[in-house]
Amino acid sequence: MRVIFLPWARDRRATRGHGVAAQQMDDGFSGMISLHVDGPAERALRLANHCELFYRATSPGGTESLLEHRHTFEGPGSTAPPDMLRPSIEPENPDDLIADIDQALTRAFQEDDR
Repeated sequence: MRVIFLPWARDRRATRGHGVAAQQMDDGFSGMISLHVDGPAERALRLANHCELFYRATSPGGTESLLEHRHTFEGPGSTAPPDMLRPSIEPENPDDLIADIDQALTRAFQEDDR
């Protein structure tokens, strides 16, 4: 079982998209974390669906932690990787959020065996 966390470091000149980010973020850069779930897109979707504390949504701004599957929200022709989930973390306890991702990941992988 594997999940890979990748920080998007738009503040690094070598990172793809740095030029656009520099133009749009004139007050400085922020962090973005992506989870890439090893395997097919369906496994990433199952992980998102099994979360109990994260809500599946595409627009941060509330007070809940969210988990977005960009590929689904963009639809056909999406350039987002189909295995990628993007979390938006809010004020819940970090240990609870980690445990939620862990149990959802375990369930998503267990369903492969069915």
